[in-house]
Order: sequence, then C-alpha cells, then structure tokens
Amino acid sequence: MANPFDRVMVLVVDDNHYMRVIVSTMLRSMGINLIREASDGIDALEIVRDWRPDVVIIDLMMEQLDGVEFTKLVRRGVDSPNPYVPIIMMT
Repeated sequence: MANPFDRVMVLVVDDNHYMRVIVSTMLRSMGINLIREASDGIDALEIVRDWRPDVVIIDLMMEQLDGVEFTKLVRRGVDSPNPYVPIIMMT
C-alpha cells in the first residue's frame, strides 16, 4: 500500500532542540519523511523561500523572530513564496 504522506514536506521550527526531535519523530511515525528543521524564525524564512514546504509547524515563543512575526511575514511579505502555506503554531 502506498504511503499517502511520502511526498509531504514539513518544516519544524522550534528553539528547543528536544521539541524539534519529538515533533519530527511523531511526523516520521505517520510516514512523513521529508522534514526540515530550524531553530528560529529567521532560519525558517530562508528555508521557506528555498524549499517550499507543504506545512510549517512552528513554536509561538522564540527569540529573534517568534511564530507570530514569522506568520505575518509569510502571509503579508512582498517576497513570500507561498503566503497560503498552512502554519500550525505550538505553544
């Protein structure tokens, strides 16, 4: 049986390494293997521009650029490659 999630690309963004590991492990258990991780919103913006994930899972509270500011830049930024990418915010 084909894996329905084998082509889904997910970006996991959290400043806590252990939370990134937990979320990525949960995604892999569902059959999602195209996962990239970022430790802050600034790095996440670069990944979104270059990699074009299908879903972003991001922490609400981070240093430098938090989840809310990241979401605003993705949704309203003039250089945003995908303002409609689904964003799941964790806290």
